[in-house]
Amino acid sequence: MNKTNEEIVLIANVTSLILKLIRKGENLKEYSNYINAIKHGDYTELIKLNDSITPPMVVYSPSGIRNSENENHYEFEFEGLLKSSYALSQFYEKHHKSLGEFQDDLFTEFDFLRLGEFEVAIRMHSKNHGLYDEREKLEVVINKLALTLKMTTDDKSLLHKGRVILNNIKHHPNRLIEIEELRNSFKVLDNYKIRIV
Repeated sequence: MNKTNEEIVLIANVTSLILKLIRKGENLKEYSNYINAIKHGDYTELIKLNDSITPPMVVYSPSGIRNSENENHYEFEFEGLLKSSYALSQFYEKHHKSLGEFQDDLFTEFDFLRLGEFEVAIRMHSKNHGLYDEREKLEVVINKLALTLKMTTDDKSLLHKGRVILNNIKHHPNRLIEIEELRNSFKVLDNYKIRIV
């Protein structure tokens, strides 16, 4: 895997780590602003919260070629994701140790990684299609993206089931989780190429 792909996948690893910490019962309230910035793909806020540097890069975009060094402005999702990689890696390194040896009785490591990219990938693709405001609920984002991508009713329903399961993990940890429904929602993401990489 090249360096760029590692940086992109990092956001899925960080979100996966957050979900594991929640499953473990850790209190993450003091990091709610940071977690919301990750969840909503607000990379500018993420960089500010972490007071981190952004890597120097040359950006080729519709507005022209520009040298972007230590600035948190970005024109498109991919650029924002790359620029926030340092902030993401700092968060991951700080909190990975507190997770310790963690084994979940329901989710595999792969399930956690797919869960980690679930909302981020949907929001990223929706933004790239110009479909939603920054803080819209995931339910609305899915409906708009499903319409744009001409999803079947069944596929849209499966994405909503995945959304509900993700929400239950974050806010209602004692609710029953249908793991096969969750994995089927991952297949919908794959079928419509809604992935981070």
